[in-house]
Formats: sequence, C-alpha cells, structure tokens
Amino acid sequence: MGTTFDHVLDLYVFDRKLRLLIMEALERVEVALRSAWANALARHEDKVAHVTKDPHAWLDVRRTDGSADSFKLLASGAVKLKESNESFARHYFTAYSSPSVPPIWALVETLTFGELSRWLAHTRETAVLKSVAKALGLPSHEVASAVMEALSFVRNVCAHHNRCWDRVFLKRLPTIKRLRKDLVVFTTKTKNGEDGATVESLDKHLYNYLVVLAFILNHLNPKSTWRARLVALVSERTPDQLKRMAFPADWHQRNVWVNPPREPAAVSGLESTLRDALRRHAAAEGVTVADAHTAILRAALLPVTTA
Repeated sequence: MGTTFDHVLDLYVFDRKLRLLIMEALERVEVALRSAWANALARHEDKVAHVTKDPHAWLDVRRTDGSADSFKLLASGAVKLKESNESFARHYFTAYSSPSVPPIWALVETLTFGELSRWLAHTRETAVLKSVAKALGLPSHEVASAVMEALSFVRNVCAHHNRCWDRVFLKRLPTIKRLRKDLVVFTTKTKNGEDGATVESLDKHLYNYLVVLAFILNHLNPKSTWRARLVALVSERTPDQLKRMAFPADWHQRNVWVNPPREPAAVSGLESTLRDALRRHAAAEGVTVADAHTAILRAALLPVTTA
C-alpha cells in the first residue's frame, strides 16, 4: 500500500509535537548553562578560599584558551551588546562609561545556544568548567562541553522547523559511562584492530539525544513532567518508526525512562533560610521567585559606582 496523505500528516504532526518538546527541554538546559557559566566565570576563588567577583571577567582573554575563535566570540559579544535594544544594555551604556561594555550576566542574555557552547569550549579555567558540568549533572567538563556542542546542532534543527524525528544528526554525543546502559552504543575495532582494541561511539539518530536531555532535565528538576510527556508521545508510534529513531526494542525498560525521578537532596539550614527569604521577597514585590532570583543576581554583579 502506498503512502497516504493521512500518513504524511500524522508524521508531520508527530514531528512538530516532538520538536516542541525538545525545544522546551533545550530552553531549560540553555538557561541552566547561562547561569552556571556566568556565575562561575564571574566568581574567582584563590588557594586560601578567598572569593572575589569580577562581572567583567569575560573581557579577559586570559580566561580563554586564546584561540582565534575565542577572540571572535569576544569581539562579536561586544558588538552584540552595543547594538542591543534590550533595556539592560541601554541602561548600562547610559549609566556607565567603564568598562566599555556590560557585565557577563548581560552578555549571556544575548548569546545563542551555539555561542554559549563555544564560549564553554574555549574557557580555560578547569574550576569554571567543572562548576558548569556539576550544575548540569554531567561527569566532567570535557563531557559537558561535547554535550552542549552536540545539543546546539539539535536546537538548530528544531528552531528552523526541519524534520527531526528520523534525522541523523551531524554532531555525535560523547560516551557517558553513567548512561552506558541507556544509550545506543556501537563498538568497533580500531584502525589497526589486530590487537583486538575497540572503540565505542554513540548512534547519531534522535534516541540518544533524548536520553541525554532526559538525564539533564531530571538533574535540573527531578519533579519535571517532561520525561513522562515524551514517553507518552513516543509510545504512540509504530515499531518501524521507533526503529528509524534508533529506539532499542527494550527502550521503555531502560533506566532513564522507568526510574522515578530522584528526590532533591536535603538542603542545609542556611540554604533553606535563603530560599524562604527569596520567596518572601518575591511575594512582596509581586513577582515570581525566578524573576526575583534574576534581579538579585543582576544587582550583585552590576558594577559599583562611586560619587
């Protein structure tokens, strides 16, 4: 039987719903990446645990790997801020003359996901990179950088309304040991192969990217319903369609999809007090807790003026 219009329409609607879910997840990952990288780069702790803040740390080329691309990012970031019509950028240029461009919290608001992933890749300091990896729940800064780069390609596909569901993506994800039993992994012999040496690589169809997104989202918000909504959507598809996305036959039994979200770790007394204070401040100002947190963060990183 040939392909029918209803069949084509069904796949189009499925792909659209899938892309929207993926974009929702990527938005949360992007916000977490922005916050983690900006906070870590603007915060410096020396060998005796003395902490200093430098909200303009992104202008210091010594904080990057010195590559040509890092200089391009720095220059384009400055241009973006100077040309931005955002109120925070306009305010900075009206109120301050030095440094010549706004602090890092303003920069990250203007960056694309792809630019953020490139900034992360070119950041030199291991402490900053480890902090970002920890915030995302990933095992190392090398893995975090590779994952963000791969996800930026996924985001581009979704953002440009390209077909997503059975695509082979350009950038391969890194192997993540903790997710070894959840991912679809290929084992192949090395080039000389005679010594029996093998190398592992991940399939580049959609399934593995969904696994990694589900893992990161569960770390960021254990109570998120995203995973359940994705499972419900995908479960409606035929075995052949699942195979074209590289879903393994036993995918619904694999850890990342069946384990209940872990409960958040118990918070310290100080952290609990700070959270309560943030909620009270938000209620008093008539804003959301997230907006209150953002306002406080921005105030903390704004340069101090003297009379």
